[in-house]
Amino acid sequence: WFRTRVGAHRAEQPGPGVPITILDGGVLLDYDELRERPDLLALNEQPTVANPVTAHGTILAAIAGAPVNGVGTVGVYPRSALRAYTLAGFDDSSLIAGLDAVTADGPSVVNFSIGGPGFSQALYEAVLRAVDRGSIVVASAGNSASGTSPDFFPADYPHVLTVGSTAR
Repeated sequence: WFRTRVGAHRAEQPGPGVPITILDGGVLLDYDELRERPDLLALNEQPTVANPVTAHGTILAAIAGAPVNGVGTVGVYPRSALRAYTLAGFDDSSLIAGLDAVTADGPSVVNFSIGGPGFSQALYEAVLRAVDRGSIVVASAGNSASGTSPDFFPADYPHVLTVGSTAR
């Protein structure tokens, strides 16, 4: 349902192999949507046990790059080179270390669907390093049932493509 909602069905995809990196609590590589996906790379050790944290990263990976294989959904960019990086934690130092690690080898679309309140100069500089290396940094605007739009970082940094959900 989301592909038409966000206009992805009208977008012309780049050729195969442009990397999308999921920077999160891990991706379950044996998930039905991803198990036989070509061009899926674990950049560090990935979890093997399902829980709410691993489910989040795994669903993000499927939304981004689930292949056209007759199983479940089709990702927004199914021909991407999908990469997974498990963060050591969800604090600024872990986010910075992860962002630096995944962009050191070349440009990628890096997805951070995490964040929180409070500006961090060090995280801001890590985002700038990633952009300088040719990466596009994508971060969630946060989840606020109140209908307000509080500051949420890294999504509020000017060099970040900020995303949010549309429904469901």
